[in-house]
Amino acid sequence: MGVIAEVEIDEDGSLIIKIKDPKRLLKKKRPAEQINNLANEVITYYCDEYKVVYKSYPLITPKTAGVAKRLISHMPVDRIKKLLTHYLGMKDRFFMLKRHDLVTFEASINTVHVSLQSGVRFTDKTARQAESTDVTKGAIRSWLEEPADS
Repeated sequence: MGVIAEVEIDEDGSLIIKIKDPKRLLKKKRPAEQINNLANEVITYYCDEYKVVYKSYPLITPKTAGVAKRLISHMPVDRIKKLLTHYLGMKDRFFMLKRHDLVTFEASINTVHVSLQSGVRFTDKTARQAESTDVTKGAIRSWLEEPADS
């Protein structure tokens, strides 16, 4: 896949990054024609999946094409397709207001990856609930720590 390193946490809480294949980082870049073909494959897939969700094709600009080219330089096309399918199914308010565009996908790829891997989809509502719960717990802790009036 496109994973080049594993991240672990040591017993003392230190972050350990293990690079799986250091030589892979030094590999030559793909030829321009191959990059363009793979980028076209990603864009075609994105457009087809997008049309299922929005009943319309997205506007593809040079900026969008640049996103596709950058993505394929970092991970295989099949991985990008899985992430795109998951991204287009995410009902996050921000993604929906952005109409699941590729620029937002690129900027939020870690969010999409974590959601796909964990199976947990956060929405604005779950974030507000978590924040509210945190505030409530803090208020209760504070109230319990106050000295009682005599």
